[in-house]
Amino acid sequence: MLNYLPKGESEPGFTSKIVRWAMVFDNEGDFLEALDLADPNDKKRKGRLFEKCPDLSQPELVGGNETRCHFLIETTSVVTLLIKKDEEEKNIKKSKEKHSFFVKYLHEVSSIFPFFEKVAHTISDQDSINKINERFHDLKAKPSDSITLALKNEFGIPFPVEMDVWHNCWREFRSSLEKESKKNGMISILSGQSVEPLTSNPTIKGLSSVGGLATGDRLISFDKDAFCSYGLQQGSNCAVSEAEAFQYRNSLNGLIQNHGQRIGEAFVVPWFKTHIPEEENPFQILIDPGENEEQIAQKKAKELLQAIHTGKRTDLSNNVYYALTLSGAAGRVMVRDWMEGSFESLVQNIERWFEDFSITRNDGSSLESDPKFMRIVFGLSTESQELPAPHIALMVSVY
Repeated sequence: MLNYLPKGESEPGFTSKIVRWAMVFDNEGDFLEALDLADPNDKKRKGRLFEKCPDLSQPELVGGNETRCHFLIETTSVVTLLIKKDEEEKNIKKSKEKHSFFVKYLHEVSSIFPFFEKVAHTISDQDSINKINERFHDLKAKPSDSITLALKNEFGIPFPVEMDVWHNCWREFRSSLEKESKKNGMISILSGQSVEPLTSNPTIKGLSSVGGLATGDRLISFDKDAFCSYGLQQGSNCAVSEAEAFQYRNSLNGLIQNHGQRIGEAFVVPWFKTHIPEEENPFQILIDPGENEEQIAQKKAKELLQAIHTGKRTDLSNNVYYALTLSGAAGRVMVRDWMEGSFESLVQNIERWFEDFSITRNDGSSLESDPKFMRIVFGLSTESQELPAPHIALMVSVY
C-alpha cells in the first residue's frame, strides 16, 4: 500500500496537504505578494501538493486549555484573519484565537529559523494584515482556502513547509501534548504486537461525493455503546497504535486521491503488491479507457495476457491485486467489498468481459464497438438515481 504514498507519509503528526495560496515574504519578513499555487490548467483549481506537512489530530486540536491550530498550513481565516463580513461572532473569536496560537508557535520555533520570528511580527501587525487581506480579497480567496508561507530570496521562492528544520521541534511539541497514561499492552489488530491503543482514530478523506463528510470519515470508531464490548472504551475495542493508525489513514487517503475510481455511489480503490505503471493497470483499462478507446483497451488486455503466458512478463505473472469498494455513511467509512487475486486472473476476466459483450453488426461486416464498463453500470440506473453502492460492489466483483 505504501508504494502509492508520497514520501514520509507514515509518521504520526505529518501528512500530505494540498494548499491553494502562499504569502510571500522577503528575508526581513515584509509581505511581498500573494501567490496562487493552483495549476492554471486544473479546472478544479485545487492547489499544490506538499508531501510532508505538520498535522494535528482532532483530539490534539481541542485538548488542553488553549485553542490550537495547525503549523505552517492553515486557512486564510486563521493565518490572515480573512473573515466574511456576515460571519458569526463566535466564529470570528475562534479564528482570532487560532491566529494567536499560529503566531505564538512561530515565535517559539524562531530559534531554528529566524524567518519565522519576522513573519510572526508582520502578521501580528493590524496594518500589515489589512494589506495582506486586501491582496487576497482582490484574488477572490476564500476564508476556508488553505495557505502557507514562502520566502523570496536569491535562490527563488522556497517554502518552509518543504524544509526539515522544523521537524524535530514539531515532534517534541506533539509529544508534549500526549497525556501520561499507563500502557494497556493490548494486541494490535494490524501488527499483532503489544501497543497502547489510540483512543480516537484519524479520518479518511475523499468520500464526500459518495455519502461521506467533507471533514472526513472514520474507518474505526466507537461512538455508541452498541459498538463497545467488555467495558472497553473507544479505540480499545479495536486496538491499533498511533503510528499504525496514521499509516493506514495516509495510505488509504493516498489511494483514494490518486487511484480511486468513482462508480455511482461508491469508490473502487485498487492497488497491487508490486507497483505497476498506470498504463498497465487493468482497472484503468476496464473502467476508464478513454473516449473511443474500447478496442485499444481490449488490445491492451490481450497483450498483457500474452506477455504473461509467453514468460516475457514474469513480474506481472507473480503480481497480486487488491481492491476495496468504499462509500461513506454518517461519518463512517463503509467497506462494501474486498477483492484480491492474481494479476493474471484479473486480466483474463477483463478480456472475457470484452469477449462476452462482442456482438456482430446488423450487416454482418464486423463486430460492434465494445460497450464501456461504465456504460453498462449506468444503464442499470435511472436518470434520477445513481446505482447504489452495494450494486456497484457486485458489478465490480463479478467481472
